[in-house]
Amino acid sequence: MLNKILIFILISFSGISYFSYNPNFTLSVFFFLLIIVLFKKNNNVFQLTPLLLFIFAFTSIVAIQLLVFAKFDPYFLVKFPIFQFGIPVLVLMLLPVNFHAIFVKFVYYWTFGCLLIWIAINFIPVVDLFFSYLPYELNLDPFEGKKKSLIFFTYEPDQVYGIYRFAGFWHEPGAFSVLLFYSWYFSILVTGKLFNKYSKLFLLSIIFTFSTTAYFALMALLLYYIFYLSNFAPLKKIITICVGFLISLLVFFETEFMAEKVQNQYQDTQSVAVEGTATSGRFLSFKKALNVMYRYPLFGRGLAFKSKADITSSEHTGYGWPAFIANTGLILGTFFFIFFFKGIQRYALLYGSNLRLAKVFFIVFIILLFSQKHTSTPLFFSLFLFPFLNINQRNLHTDNYNQL
Repeated sequence: MLNKILIFILISFSGISYFSYNPNFTLSVFFFLLIIVLFKKNNNVFQLTPLLLFIFAFTSIVAIQLLVFAKFDPYFLVKFPIFQFGIPVLVLMLLPVNFHAIFVKFVYYWTFGCLLIWIAINFIPVVDLFFSYLPYELNLDPFEGKKKSLIFFTYEPDQVYGIYRFAGFWHEPGAFSVLLFYSWYFSILVTGKLFNKYSKLFLLSIIFTFSTTAYFALMALLLYYIFYLSNFAPLKKIITICVGFLISLLVFFETEFMAEKVQNQYQDTQSVAVEGTATSGRFLSFKKALNVMYRYPLFGRGLAFKSKADITSSEHTGYGWPAFIANTGLILGTFFFIFFFKGIQRYALLYGSNLRLAKVFFIVFIILLFSQKHTSTPLFFSLFLFPFLNINQRNLHTDNYNQL
C-alpha cells in the first residue's frame, strides 16, 4: 500500500495541478515522507557527498539570482531545496529500486479508467455536459478561467476532427503524453517487449492526445527502435525505415494539428519582437531561452521564481528543457542532463535491458520535454537523482517487483 501511495505522490505532484501548484501540500507531503524515512528500516541510501554538492550548487545559483535580480531571502534559500529535491529524494529512499512493475500497472489501470470516461464523453452528450460542468462545481483546478482537472480525470474541451483530445489525469494532453512515454519505457524494461499489454494502451492513449510533440516523439521512437534494436535483416530494416519515414511525413503534412500548427507558431515567432511580447508557443520560448543563455551563461536567470523576468521580457524563458538550462546556467544544466541520461541508462542496466534502448528514450524525452514543463518535476528529477543512489545486491532482489 505504501508503494502505491508513493507512486501516486510522484505522479500527482508532477502533473496534476491541484498538487503541483499547491506549496502547502508540497510541504505537508515532504514532512509526511520524512517521518516515514526516519521510522522505516532498510531505506535506500544516497551517495551523500555528491548529492549534497549538487543541491548546494542549485541553491547557490538561486542565491546569486536573488542577489542580482531580486532581493536576498534566507527563508527562500531554505525552502527551495525542499521543494525541488525533497519529494523525489524521499520517494527514491522509500521505494524499492525496481518498483516499476507497480508503477506501470498503476498508470495502466488509471489511464484505462480515464479512457472509458473519455469515450463516454465523446459519444454520450449527457456525459459530456456533466463533465464539462463538474470541474467548476468541484473547483479542484487552481487555474482561473478554464477549469479542467478533477484530479482523477481531466476534461479537455479542445477538439481535433470533432473528437475531444485525451488528457488522462494530467493537466493537458501534451503533458499526459509525457507520462505515457515514461510508462512505456519502463514497461519495456520490465517485460522485455516494445509492444506489451501495457504499452498498447499507452500507444492508443498517445494517439488520442492529438499532441504534435507526442507524434514527433512517437515517430522518433519507432524509427530509432527499428534502426538500433530490431532484429530485421539490413535490407528489411532500410525498407521499413524508409516506409515509416514516408508515413511520418504524410501524417505530419496531412493532419491539421501538426504541420499547420508548427508553421503558425513559427510564423508568429518571426513576426513579433522578443522584447515586449508575452511568452507563448515553443519557438518564442526557445528564442527567449537562447537569449538568457547568451546573457547569463554561468548562473542563468529564473530558477528562483522571484528572479524570473516579466512575461513580456526578452529574459522570460517560458517552459521546456531549453528554459530549464537557461534558468540554471549552462554548466549546471549540462551536468543535469548528463545525470538525467545516466539515470535512464542505469535503469536499463538494473533490468538487464539493451543500453541502446536508453539512448532511444533519451531522444524521445528530449523531444517531449522541449515544450513541456516537466523537466524539474519529481517524476523526472527522480531519473536525474537515481545515479546518486547506492545500489547493492540487497536492493536488486526485493520481492518480484520486476515481474508484470
